Amino acid sequence: MNSKSPILKASLVILLMACLISGCSHLQPSANISHSIKGVCGTETFDKVAGISSNKGFSVANCEKGWALASGSSPSGALVGLFKLKVKSWVLVNKTYSGSPESTTANSLNVATIDYGIEPSLLQSLAKPFDLKIRQSASADVITASLKNPLLGAGDSMQVSSVLDVNNQSWLVAEVPDGPISTSSMVNPYPDGTVDIYTWIKTKWVQAGKVHGYMGPVGPCCGIEAENLTGSHEPDFAITGGGAADTNWLSIVSDVGGNWHLAPFDYGYSLTTVVNGVPMDNGVSTELDDCSCAGGPTTGLFETYQDGAFRPAMLPGPNPSCSLTALQNAADPWETPIINLTKFACDDGWAIATGTGVGFNGPIIGLFESYKGKWKELELDNGASLGSYPGFYDIPLSLLDKLAGKLNAGFKAALASASIFAESDFTAPYPDGIITVGSTSWLVVEMFASTTSNNLDLLIYRWSGSAWVESGVIKNLPPYQRVGNGWFKAVVVAGSSDPGFAFPYMNPPETQIVTDLGGTWHLQ
Repeated sequence: MNSKSPILKASLVILLMACLISGCSHLQPSANISHSIKGVCGTETFDKVAGISSNKGFSVANCEKGWALASGSSPSGALVGLFKLKVKSWVLVNKTYSGSPESTTANSLNVATIDYGIEPSLLQSLAKPFDLKIRQSASADVITASLKNPLLGAGDSMQVSSVLDVNNQSWLVAEVPDGPISTSSMVNPYPDGTVDIYTWIKTKWVQAGKVHGYMGPVGPCCGIEAENLTGSHEPDFAITGGGAADTNWLSIVSDVGGNWHLAPFDYGYSLTTVVNGVPMDNGVSTELDDCSCAGGPTTGLFETYQDGAFRPAMLPGPNPSCSLTALQNAADPWETPIINLTKFACDDGWAIATGTGVGFNGPIIGLFESYKGKWKELELDNGASLGSYPGFYDIPLSLLDKLAGKLNAGFKAALASASIFAESDFTAPYPDGIITVGSTSWLVVEMFASTTSNNLDLLIYRWSGSAWVESGVIKNLPPYQRVGNGWFKAVVVAGSSDPGFAFPYMNPPETQIVTDLGGTWHLQ
């Protein structure tokens, strides 16, 4: 299983740059409030320090060794305040509203040692007179303080859940990266991470499980929540991070089957442990934005837990009619039709259809996404880029193969190219598709030379009639020759019976040619 998803490649670099500019740390302390009051330990004192009217403020307070903890309730929810004595006056360190009067979980206490410098044992002592949730949060601080990696820099982070109550059982989940972010890698700047799962038994947190794997960036948003997604007796935990405009990195930690693990997703070309998505309706709504930018294209998929992984499922809500008429109207809505679709297949919010069209040489194939109850046309061409669809759109290779298998309509070489893209690992610069010269089909693919190198390997394939056969390899091209999503252009090379291939973004494009002139593929 490839744990690092191919479709999040662009987001890695974009989010990394944002982190380097602004800093990505989930555990940032709240701004201190400078107002201070002489050091009397009492709720009225702490109301004044926190700027709260007495009828909406703290009702319980405890002070010890220059620190104080206070709690109460307010219209904004349960209230917890942490205070520090400075020069005989109390200063507010942090004030938290839990969000609802029924909850007294003090999220800030989970990380008080890391954020504010209070000793874990002192925080636990301060919490003794308070209700269970505050005591649990103070005990959680002991765990998070021990998990924080002192080698991680300001751009690296950790995430800790609030105390999560599910079916009368309390849980705590912490995620920590195994190392610092790589500031130089285009391949994958984010390390694997470790998730620790704890449950509250009697008077303390007891570790229920530990999970290690790839989850993308840790923080700066969006938290850890308990969900019911797999049917497991214990809750599933949705871990989200990243927070780029079009990317929400999601991993699901579950003990379905009896062991805590990262639940895989059928996403892109293979199974992966992280997707761009959010939990929704007892499943996961995933998204693929190929450019990780507002321009898209952005497509989506709904997945539910089936056969050991999250796999494509029918979208909740209204779905368009799976009919030739509906797809024909989406592909060619004009009064004078130029497209004639003859075969189609639909499943799990996606459809493909084949036929003929004016201006096309040979059969055509269309790709459609269910969007707001209607079919939306995404591709309509000769199928040369069919194998790259799982890299550009949120249609996994398994679903693409399923739909194409129902049609049995050809495009064998294009579908077979998908297996080559799948082998190119999670960070490959995707090519677009097949290059046909005369009666011969070619495929030119760039891959990163290794997971630790930004250099590229260029692979040239020829279609034998039944399979793609590697014709040659050019190793260790410099990063500036990365073509991204561009097409190589076939050109004539004097003295060679095979075509050459020009890099798409060179100006002029024939500046450097990939050729086998002389018997070995090389750059000319």
